[in-house]
Amino acid sequence: APEEDVFGIDLDRHLAVLSPREQVVVRGLAVEGRSVRDVAATLGLREGAVRVALHRGLKRLASAARKGIVS
Repeated sequence: APEEDVFGIDLDRHLAVLSPREQVVVRGLAVEGRSVRDVAATLGLREGAVRVALHRGLKRLASAARKGIVS
């Protein structure tokens, strides 16, 4: 079954607009509540790179929502 949040939104469908790295970062930080340090260690990245990927991913999600790509 697709992963759903409390509002019944298909997270996988929304996250599909992101790059694979952005998907892991956004899911880890925003969905799973993991720390930047933990996600960075998992991906072998610096913490700053994880923060940049989160910012870019959230920006891409917002843009996709405005364009009606995901709803």
